[in-house]
Amino acid sequence: MAAFRQSAGLIAAVLVAAFGGLLAFSTPVLGAALLVVGIVAVLWQGRQLLDARRDRYDLSRLWEREPEPPDEPDESDLEDDGTLYCHACGHAVPRQFHRCPECNRPLT
Repeated sequence: MAAFRQSAGLIAAVLVAAFGGLLAFSTPVLGAALLVVGIVAVLWQGRQLLDARRDRYDLSRLWEREPEPPDEPDESDLEDDGTLYCHACGHAVPRQFHRCPECNRPLT
């Protein structure tokens, strides 16, 4: 069923191209336009399906793009602003609290 869902765009493009081909005999301008649109859509959807078949986690593709440089810490992030962080839930609270308002654990 998943393969049918993935190829639904290709099936629709083939149907548009076939309908355009059939319509080309009775109204050539509209039929030719639908035929061209259908063929372009078939090519585009086919390319999309081929690209989707490539494994996202293929290690041979690891170096296809440059790695992003690591973020440099700001000096303002290193200053103590009087905020405490709960190690259980990650909630940040002002220093005047002794217990986390989210999980009610003591802040240390």
